[in-house]
Amino acid sequence: MATEETAPCVRADVPSLLELRKSRGLTLVQAAAGLRLGPDVWKKFETGTILPDSVQDFQIARLAAFFEVSPLTFVAALGKSGDQLALAPPVMCYRGKCNWSTPARQSLPVPQLFETALARGQMSEKAKRSWLLEGTRL
Repeated sequence: MATEETAPCVRADVPSLLELRKSRGLTLVQAAAGLRLGPDVWKKFETGTILPDSVQDFQIARLAAFFEVSPLTFVAALGKSGDQLALAPPVMCYRGKCNWSTPARQSLPVPQLFETALARGQMSEKAKRSWLLEGTRL
């Protein structure tokens, strides 16, 4: 039997990242600008495209501080945002080739590492570096 300490951190009362942003009265563009992320990168967080395990502790701390929540609450919100990907049918992979064409998966984004999202993101190189290097600020 799971105790409160070992139970999964995603609870019904934890908002998704979209709900968290809206509860602060922010548009997607405002949140992205405040975080010094491209809107395309922040949207990937909200849609659950960013793989939670690819976000480092110092990055989680920065994201949580912006929304004025604890890092644990932010991680739970991130996990809740990714529920749509977790509930989708599995992807069939064989020898490195994955079939993303199943109807249930066609409308879902392809999971992505935070580092990859930053590299492809519409933001300055300085902003990208600040998210990749611990202790770096803009």
